[in-house]
Amino acid sequence: MIASEIASYLTAQQCVVAGSSEGTIRTSHEIGTYSIEIVGILGSGFPHALPDYYLCNRGTFGRLAHVGWPKMLILESNETLEDIGLICSGSSDALALDFHTPEKVYLAGLTKAIATFDRALVDSECNDEECLLEFAGHWQFAVEQMPIVLFGESPDRLAEIVCSREKPGAESRYSKPIALVKGIDSHSKNYWPRKQGESEERIKSGKGLLIELSNLPTPPAPGECLVQWWMNCLQAQPANERKLLRDKARHFRSKELWILCHARYQDQDVWFALIATSSQKERAPLAVDLLQGWAFSARKVEPHTRNYLIPRGGGSAALQEKSILLVGCGSVGSIVANSLASSGVGKLALSDHDRFCLDNLYRHSLDMLWDGSLKSHAIAASLRSKYPFTVFECFETKLLEFSEDDLKSYDLVIVAIGNSTHEFAFNERMIGNGIETPVIYTWLEPNGIGGHAVLAGGDYQDGCHQCNFLIPGGDGERMLTPNLNFLKEDQSVTKHLGSCGSLFLPYSEIDSSQTANLAARLAVRFLLGKTMLGRKSSWRGDLDPEDFSELQFSDRFYQFESQLKELPIKNRLCKLCSE
Repeated sequence: MIASEIASYLTAQQCVVAGSSEGTIRTSHEIGTYSIEIVGILGSGFPHALPDYYLCNRGTFGRLAHVGWPKMLILESNETLEDIGLICSGSSDALALDFHTPEKVYLAGLTKAIATFDRALVDSECNDEECLLEFAGHWQFAVEQMPIVLFGESPDRLAEIVCSREKPGAESRYSKPIALVKGIDSHSKNYWPRKQGESEERIKSGKGLLIELSNLPTPPAPGECLVQWWMNCLQAQPANERKLLRDKARHFRSKELWILCHARYQDQDVWFALIATSSQKERAPLAVDLLQGWAFSARKVEPHTRNYLIPRGGGSAALQEKSILLVGCGSVGSIVANSLASSGVGKLALSDHDRFCLDNLYRHSLDMLWDGSLKSHAIAASLRSKYPFTVFECFETKLLEFSEDDLKSYDLVIVAIGNSTHEFAFNERMIGNGIETPVIYTWLEPNGIGGHAVLAGGDYQDGCHQCNFLIPGGDGERMLTPNLNFLKEDQSVTKHLGSCGSLFLPYSEIDSSQTANLAARLAVRFLLGKTMLGRKSSWRGDLDPEDFSELQFSDRFYQFESQLKELPIKNRLCKLCSE
């Protein structure tokens, strides 16, 4: 369907069509007391994606939320569109479009574009609020060159930063300007961008400050004087903060000053940077009467801070105060470690006495470069540079060898050793010695049959791991393996590829990942207060028992209907926790 056919459809839907040409459609609209014209550009993705909609005569409307500043666009047809501003009405990637009816796709997008102006043009106060909410988008129109990467958070409203640039002509893998908060201790020193910022191969560039702002002015328009804008920003701050900045300026003289600012607006973080330069050393431009002689350029800030990167990656900064001991760094444990660090856990102690061997290469998170390395040390080393806000510790201590004081020092212990005998003994020890640290036991079964995670601890009134070893329907008699298993106990489940010395439990990386995700999710939910002690969760593979005729499946396998659900573990017949 060509533009003219869509224009005819729009006319039939009571839209005022101002004209159409190859690939473009213009429509006129009345918004309050304003008359606007919108041009839609169909583009090569249409109708599988919405067209791009632009406000015509953009320069006459001033600052508008969700509308880009004026630009010129040359279409494939060589048609030139001037003074148009892109209307941001959401990404079509999140929309389900009926591409069989292009005319309806166009109208749906146009309707969303028109709705953008219902508040932006009619309610100026609302428009300013929306502009502040999308500060970063407006700031993009003012910025120059590449962004500044910031490492470290300021404990106060004002902190000094160390600034560095790449040397002219250098061929560095990291060319972005870097700002490091002085006295930084929030990043691992092995975090690669931080190492670059501290490298002697870079040029130190003047002085810098990280400023926490209480109030935020609307972002500058393209071409607006940044000196005047920064003056307005300073004047908008409370009197006590203006005094703090003035006092700092008295003792801060430079030809160049990097000013990195952070503000909170309606629970959103706003970052921006200004680089101030002067022909001679001047007091820092931190007060209205100290701006003369300074020129400003705007920069974007890429904050490598815990309060930005962790939530941006789906984690929770609240977990930064939590410490976890993970015992067992095999296929399941290694993935658990990665998941916990990516969730934001602040301290992660890893323990495994075993060394990584290439036999497990295809189901372990480590690669072949770690062959022969202690698993706990290798995993910690591989994760330190990826998760700079997690402190890793490494041990070779076995589960039953940890002291009471060690176990009590953690918020959670995760056992991923796959040894039910040691797990049972550890559970008895925790209860017998009154160690209330919560524990998650996690293990998987062979051949993709399933995996499990159990959470117990505290005063054990909600059950203990021994509850999972009682014969279902019995009188409290104990099994040798957990009753959660989908295989009956006392049968051989290992395989070998040559001799007895090559015995192994057959499972894939997919199986260990699913089990690790089960355990890690249970851990994060508990530490965030979203679930309680005494819970168990399992996943069962979608397989046919007849394909494994050599194995005997438990009744639970056939009756299982609780995929990934959290269920209570308490068994009143358990002699250990019920007493």
